[in-house]
Amino acid sequence: MATTIPNHSILPLEESDIPSLARHVQASKLELSINRFLWKDWPNEAGQAVNSRQAIEGSFARSDSDRFKVVKDDTGEIVGHLVITHKRPVPQEEGGNPVKPEVQKEMNPEILDWVIRASASNQKLVKDREHLVITHFYVAPSSRKQGIASSLIRLVIQKGKEAALPVFAGVEPQALSLLLAHGFKEIGYSDIDLSKFAPENCGWGVFRLTAVILEH
Repeated sequence: MATTIPNHSILPLEESDIPSLARHVQASKLELSINRFLWKDWPNEAGQAVNSRQAIEGSFARSDSDRFKVVKDDTGEIVGHLVITHKRPVPQEEGGNPVKPEVQKEMNPEILDWVIRASASNQKLVKDREHLVITHFYVAPSSRKQGIASSLIRLVIQKGKEAALPVFAGVEPQALSLLLAHGFKEIGYSDIDLSKFAPENCGWGVFRLTAVILEH
């Protein structure tokens, strides 16, 4: 699939790309303030590497996901990726408490519980509707400010239009302004006060996970 980004192309992801994508996921999570409290002995790169690889492998195990990568035309280096998942309405009997994964010993269980519940709370806003959801989205820092992120979001919007479905995302703070600029609307949020996990007067505050949607 061609792209309008000079010297780059958007192509389907392959399983051989998993190591690169896992590094992308890990890098994206390291940018988050909550990551410093979620992981014991931060940055705990070994533990985060395992968790990131499992997340990517899980997306490849799904038959309802479309997966894309952005590569440099001259080197073939992967500098960004996007995973879109097709979600269908959740039957009433399946809409109970979220399933808790096994907690890695390197993780803070209280913060992990909030992450799981916040994600589930945002998902409940669209659980009765068929929709597309942005599952993974990342552009490497060295390749930002080149229109790559906007091209990937336009691809998401195109997929939503083709399927005649709304596009939903549970957005971390660093990506919110990008999605709002492309027409997504806020429909909910969940907050956690990180200051309760830090020494007093260290400057930590509220971390917000925002639910956004683009209707078609």
